[in-house]
Amino acid sequence: MKKAFTLLYSTLCLLHSTLFIPLWGQEGADSVRITHTQEAGTLEKQRFIDRYDYVFMTKEQTKWMLKGYGDINNLLASHPFQRSYVNHVVDFRLGAEYKINPSLSIGIDVTRLSNRPVTPDGLTDYSAIYSSSSNRNWGTSAELRWYHDMAARIKQGKSSNNFSGNYVSLRYEKVWQNNRFIGTTLSGFNGKWDTDYFSNYYNSQLSLNYGIQRRLFRYGLIDMSLSLNRRTDQQVHRQLTFLDGDNSVKQPVDWNNIRQSITSEPQHNWSITTRFKIGIALADFKKTAKVPRDVFQCLENERSLWKFSWPKIYLSSSTQLLYGSIGHEHKIAQSSLSINSYLDLS
Repeated sequence: MKKAFTLLYSTLCLLHSTLFIPLWGQEGADSVRITHTQEAGTLEKQRFIDRYDYVFMTKEQTKWMLKGYGDINNLLASHPFQRSYVNHVVDFRLGAEYKINPSLSIGIDVTRLSNRPVTPDGLTDYSAIYSSSSNRNWGTSAELRWYHDMAARIKQGKSSNNFSGNYVSLRYEKVWQNNRFIGTTLSGFNGKWDTDYFSNYYNSQLSLNYGIQRRLFRYGLIDMSLSLNRRTDQQVHRQLTFLDGDNSVKQPVDWNNIRQSITSEPQHNWSITTRFKIGIALADFKKTAKVPRDVFQCLENERSLWKFSWPKIYLSSSTQLLYGSIGHEHKIAQSSLSINSYLDLS
């Protein structure tokens, strides 16, 4: 009997140790907390751009731009190597443009203009009516531009607020003429002094323009425009009166016998012209630490290409000129060779 009681007691102790020890262990396991964390990925935010965006900087935000450029529309391929031809024919300017908002900008520029103008066919006008002085005059201009589709392109993600866009503008240019350039010499014919002398001076111009301006990589600039112009020239009339009524050629000239009067009046002329400006630009590119990394979109190979040159147009009451060309280039099979042809229009 004593043995049976001892066996029963041992069995109960074994059951107690088997059942309650795991329970205490389970209670201890419940006190362990497991937390999950998620680290940010290492992939950078990306934006897809094509070669058009890369070349013309359409995705770079820009608030202001300094530019130096030349209007090469009157430049003739057959004359650039003549002495001082490029310096006289190409209209070199320094200017700045500032964005008021994504659609509007204001711009100013300054230049030095020759007294002798350039004819519509790209040659210097050596007519006697223009001053023979080799000095140049300061010219300044102000322009208000409306980039008509810039805001819509920004909303569509096709562009940023910058200066690569199509625009309509109103531009005013003024030349600060020095009156000392008025001639004081005499000329004669058939033994008589001339009594009336005329000369023209460019004074100002108001233009309504439609243009296409593009940044060319980081420091380049291209600006093409079609303009309706109202040009104002000052026609100066120098009249000589010989007090004794005799204007016969005599040497030396008796200036006490000559009374001189000078009058001027504006002359307005309308014209339609094109401009082609190319130059350099410095701008304030808006760079931040969170700018997406550019990823280039690959395009398909091209087999042929149509090309159109920017036309040279000068239409006025006295002159009508139109120059241009159309070209086509086609690849030969799978080689690196191509056939290129042009048709000149004039």
